[in-house]
Amino acid sequence: MRTMSRRNPWYLSNRRRRYVRSFCEQYGFYKAEYESLEDTSKAITLSDMPKGTSLGDPTQNAAFRRAELSEKVSLIENLVHEVAPEIEKWLLFGVTQGVSYKWMHDIHHIPCGKNYYYDKEHEFFYKLSMKI
Repeated sequence: MRTMSRRNPWYLSNRRRRYVRSFCEQYGFYKAEYESLEDTSKAITLSDMPKGTSLGDPTQNAAFRRAELSEKVSLIENLVHEVAPEIEKWLLFGVTQGVSYKWMHDIHHIPCGKNYYYDKEHEFFYKLSMKI
């Protein structure tokens, strides 16, 4: 990873940038878990034997987890749209999969230049860092 100048308006320390990038790379897991929790009625298991080991309401816990995952997914998607609506699908793919501009240019034919893409990526990471 290249070191960014502190004079850049989107500057983040390397440690903070790695944290934000890691948050984004879990986007696929967030979506998959959210979709697996779709039916909260499956959280309830009925039986004639009492169980005293679990605390709380499983349906409520699943609903809270769904809300948390939904917030994370929508935060990433909405911020990508806010930062670069014209290259939204490529930027979302790039920040969540950790792929380079060169790979996307060669495979997905991204419709912008390298400097523009990386400037938008830096802006996205900076703004996301301020929100998480």
